[in-house]
Amino acid sequence: MNPSPVVHDTFVIERLLSAPVDLVFQALTDPELVTNERLVYVYEMTVNGRKISASLATFQLFPDGAKTRLVLTEQGAYFHDPEMSTYAAEGPAKSRLAGTQGLMDQLAALIAR
Repeated sequence: MNPSPVVHDTFVIERLLSAPVDLVFQALTDPELVTNERLVYVYEMTVNGRKISASLATFQLFPDGAKTRLVLTEQGAYFHDPEMSTYAAEGPAKSRLAGTQGLMDQLAALIAR
């Protein structure tokens, strides 16, 4: 029996947000990490009780005048799933990138209010 393939991928998303670093940090987390500079999180995703991925993500915040440059780096391991084509037709790594870009766009819109 051949083992199921695992796809590994890393992506970086960068946004210039219309708010100072302290407000962006506050929007992202409870400041128990490296305040106003960095936060790291790990998460798993499941579909119908099956683990489909595990990820390590790091947000870095850099002052840029009155704005904040946010850099998100995510490293993921995407596990084979028989229903993958129904919820991630373009593949797990591209699907995660697109979803995370959408979340970053929502964060930018929230902060711009």
